[in-house]
Amino acid sequence: MALETWCVRPYLKTGAGTVGGHAMCRTVASTCRRACLAGRGGTHERREVKAVGVYAWADLRRRWPSWLALTVVVALAAGAVLAMAAGARRTASAYPRFLRAVRAPDVRIFSPASQDQVDQLERLPEVREVATATGLAVADPNLGATALDDPRLGRAVSRFKFLAGRAPRADRPDEVQVSFLTAKNLHLRVGSRMTVHFTAGPNGSEVETVELRVVGIEATAGDFPPNGIFDADNGIGISPAFLATPAGAAAKGGPGPGFVEIAVRLRGGARGAPAFLADVARVSNGAVPAEALADQTAGVERSMRQQSVALWLMAAFVALAATLIVSQLLVRQVGANENDTAILQALGMTPWQVAVSALERVAALGVCASAAAVAVAFAVSPALPLGTARVAEPHPGLAFDATALGLGGAGVLAVLVVLGTVAARAVLRPAGVSSAAMVAGDSQAAPSSRWARLPLPLVVVTGVRMALERGRGRTAVPVRTTLTAAVTGLAAIATALTFGSSLDHLLVTPRLYGVSFDADIGAQGDVGDVRPMLPALVSDPTVEAIAIGSTANAMRSGTVSFGAQATTSVKGELDPTVISGRLPRAPGELLLGTQTARSLHARIGSTIPVSISALEGSLAFRVVGLGVLAPFSAAEQLGRGAVLTPDGLQRFTALAPPGFPPPPPGDVLVRFARGFSKTQAIASLSRRLGGPGQVSVFPAKQPADVASFGQVSNLPAILAGLLAALAAAATGHLLVTSVRRRRRDLAILKSLGLTGRQTAAVISWEACAVAVIAIVVGLPLGVAGGRWLWTLVAGQVGVVARPTVRWAVMATLVPAAALTAGLIATGPAIAAARVRAAVALRTE
Repeated sequence: MALETWCVRPYLKTGAGTVGGHAMCRTVASTCRRACLAGRGGTHERREVKAVGVYAWADLRRRWPSWLALTVVVALAAGAVLAMAAGARRTASAYPRFLRAVRAPDVRIFSPASQDQVDQLERLPEVREVATATGLAVADPNLGATALDDPRLGRAVSRFKFLAGRAPRADRPDEVQVSFLTAKNLHLRVGSRMTVHFTAGPNGSEVETVELRVVGIEATAGDFPPNGIFDADNGIGISPAFLATPAGAAAKGGPGPGFVEIAVRLRGGARGAPAFLADVARVSNGAVPAEALADQTAGVERSMRQQSVALWLMAAFVALAATLIVSQLLVRQVGANENDTAILQALGMTPWQVAVSALERVAALGVCASAAAVAVAFAVSPALPLGTARVAEPHPGLAFDATALGLGGAGVLAVLVVLGTVAARAVLRPAGVSSAAMVAGDSQAAPSSRWARLPLPLVVVTGVRMALERGRGRTAVPVRTTLTAAVTGLAAIATALTFGSSLDHLLVTPRLYGVSFDADIGAQGDVGDVRPMLPALVSDPTVEAIAIGSTANAMRSGTVSFGAQATTSVKGELDPTVISGRLPRAPGELLLGTQTARSLHARIGSTIPVSISALEGSLAFRVVGLGVLAPFSAAEQLGRGAVLTPDGLQRFTALAPPGFPPPPPGDVLVRFARGFSKTQAIASLSRRLGGPGQVSVFPAKQPADVASFGQVSNLPAILAGLLAALAAAATGHLLVTSVRRRRRDLAILKSLGLTGRQTAAVISWEACAVAVIAIVVGLPLGVAGGRWLWTLVAGQVGVVARPTVRWAVMATLVPAAALTAGLIATGPAIAAARVRAAVALRTE
């Protein structure tokens, strides 16, 4: 028997010869004939495989524009996901790589008493490399100034990464380099002039004003938030020639080492810091302050980890939304060959062979799309990381993450194959429908009596029915898949906008992240008692609320360490933010931060043992509330800590040695009245409460975790635009497919009297119907999803979960969706208006 006869015999047995002249049938028959001839002399299985492959290749050639468009859509969506995944990994590792690149110190030592002591500290056996900088006294407590008089600084230890400009020259006393945060806070750039008030004399009573020129903006270890214990908010490094000027010599403190900061790299790295700090205490008899940078490093890495988590969440969100939308597009693309499926089965191909043919096309799509997605992710890699992680990135620019992009590309291919398998199963011949019926098709599904009876214009009813009725056979269009894609796209947009508005609300509402005050005032000196300044603060009309107490008490419960606050309001109400429960009232009660409570596995009503640093023993406290507590030092974290009453803090005096008096209250928290400038009010308090060296007034700062998380606040809007493009692509595909497959229906309508303009209006109403359904269903789902997602993220970050919906922005989605649908429908509507009834009916 001839092979070609064997191939077409099942088709001839079906009695479907009436459609043998159809162009599709001729294409399929010729394809099968070429496959059989190509397989002459081979086995039956080889001929089957050859036929499947030839048909898959023929379909790719015949419908290459639609396959290419789908490949581009998949590549862009998957590329965005891979870029964010690679950016998240890059963000998380940016600071550790930065520390290695700049040869960061492990320990810093401050203010040794003599040059001999400096030399003795440098000769300790744990020291690998060391560099020094001379500190300069300034009037502004938020500014730290050093003279870069040691050539080892910036080379062997603590190198500078210059974001702009250069280092100060050794012979230019007026040149200064500033940290990137200083440049941001003080609005400086290379070439700017800055005025610095240097102090000298007893208690800094003598002030000399010097104007310096900024020649460089840099980043190095210790510049990143949160600041170290001894760090000011802003830091500058001045040319060593400044020390030879009268102002520099006076600010240095006269002859001798003065205020010297020693940056030390240890042989054992950060692990050797505890032993080295013990040796420093032994050499200096405990008189030299020193700190290991491990706590500050952990805080910086934690804040950047928030950015990484945000990117991972965005990547997962886009991946989910894109998978739903692309799956609908893929089902439609594979389902476009539903006519071929019936003909191929009539010619003898089994359902398994039809499915394999579809999978071959999807696999080709997957290979091209995954390769293109990797290329897209690599091309946009310079855009990430963001914020402070971008500053820390030692190798900005193009970066190829083999792990993320390799696994991601393979994942894209695997997901497409799975989706292709589902799509191939979905488009196989439904049970109970004959092959001949599927080939012949049915021009329209059964009329919808509900829509037909509505008192609406004909073009409106027809357009809505075309959007909602799938049809059968050759006139079938992917209605349900399109509606699902449109609803998913708009819901994803609403989710992204809700998440973004909630994040923006957090950033501008300090109380949500535990900052209920505007300034922290502390007395300097040996005693540090702030009570003498209370009368001036209480009578100040710019101050609305005052709380006095202690804000940095190092405590421990079991293996969990945290800081504790013990304050009481003396004017107005200035209390920490409570999430659940209440504030402590009795000495044996405390409120825990949400993260601390999670670490201790404690809840309201639990009793936990609490000990204080440097004291033996512990006391029992009952948890009466959970709250959000602002960190007051680099060792503290957002959401970690505890709140006690002042009497509760006094309970620990029972554990102190005899004759050990409790420390006086050392902090005053103030909130300014509305209508007053916070900056001017802080400056006024600094002048009235005492001169430099007597009182420090620090403005309330945004926690590093929140600031870092806020640096990705523009991502939701970007993702909303991407998802909008995907949803628009799905809607456009529906309209194009509808016009192409329902040419006969449109031709009949034109034969019955519809004009070209009315035919175009039918397609426009079809697009509007899709937009209305997406708005009615997708918008509420998106808002609910965004609120749920923000609540989940806020709980992980440790802030008050207060989702915010900008209803004005949501309302703009309604006309935007309608306008977008109208624009998408323009091309298909013009094509529908140009359909020639006679030609279409003769062809169909």
